[in-house]
Amino acid sequence: MLPPADLLYSDPCRVLIAGVTYGRYPGLHLAAGALPGVLDFAPAATMINIGAASLRVTQPGRGAESWNCPGFAIIARRKHMPLKKSRWFVSAVCISLLAAGGAARAEEKSSIEPRAERILIAAITNLAAAKSYMFRGDTTTEGELPGGQRLEYTGTVQGAVRRPDHTWVKVETEDGRRSNWYDGKTFAHLDVAANAYATWPAPPTINELFDKLKEKFGFVPPMAPLMRQLDGKEVLKSAKSGFYVGEAVVRGSACSHLFFSQENNDWELWIDNVVPLIRRMVITYKKLPGAPKYSVTFTDWDFNATLPDSVFAFYPPPGATRAEFEIVQP
Repeated sequence: MLPPADLLYSDPCRVLIAGVTYGRYPGLHLAAGALPGVLDFAPAATMINIGAASLRVTQPGRGAESWNCPGFAIIARRKHMPLKKSRWFVSAVCISLLAAGGAARAEEKSSIEPRAERILIAAITNLAAAKSYMFRGDTTTEGELPGGQRLEYTGTVQGAVRRPDHTWVKVETEDGRRSNWYDGKTFAHLDVAANAYATWPAPPTINELFDKLKEKFGFVPPMAPLMRQLDGKEVLKSAKSGFYVGEAVVRGSACSHLFFSQENNDWELWIDNVVPLIRRMVITYKKLPGAPKYSVTFTDWDFNATLPDSVFAFYPPPGATRAEFEIVQP
């Protein structure tokens, strides 16, 4: 369920968003009559979007309350807020797409049709073999309101990869614009609406970067599985079942429609029959209230793009405030 509208915590409380602790705050005001919700931290009345996250509020002696909001969340704190000696920080919680949802239990045997497995592995292998590429897509996030109404939030995503150590991704949705840069040495995140950014000394490869981001900060950038160098067999380890659905056409391309099921998520892929590229992808978060969906329809794949260092270089915008990533507590 979503947080109720107009809920006030007058005593100090601890806030966890997607499993990450954000400290203790007096006068926490929760308002979420619709997605995205907001948190209002008195006395500064700082507004924080929660487009998607698991939210848990704990008060001493009063127990805890939890809610789930699917999608994408960005958290930003102003310097005067009482958190860890008034440090700024930014933390992002992003959809992990193909890798989301966790592996199926080891004792469960998967049931995957050979045809579906063969088509998926061809697409993953084709992408992993590319040295550099760009992609663009139209996104939709579907969620359910407390009254049962279902809404869709549209957006776009674009990214660039230059293996083994450069990535860039930009997400624009109805609740904000965010970008990430990685140049083999530094990972940078920018929240355009808040004009706040954070940087972090990063590992030397793309795969190591995403592993460490998940481990230290509890998130990975959007489209991370499409930027990793993945092995098709590894991707399928978390699938409990999978099958070929049939033929379809996506933006003029003849595609094979595939379905795979994980413990927490179901995902569908439309893979081009001529060149094994993912043309469309839909993730259903079946264990979240209302079984929300996230979809991407790719409008362009460019494997001949010129990608100079400047594409992956981050320069803070004028007046931007420096922030810090909040480390996940074990």
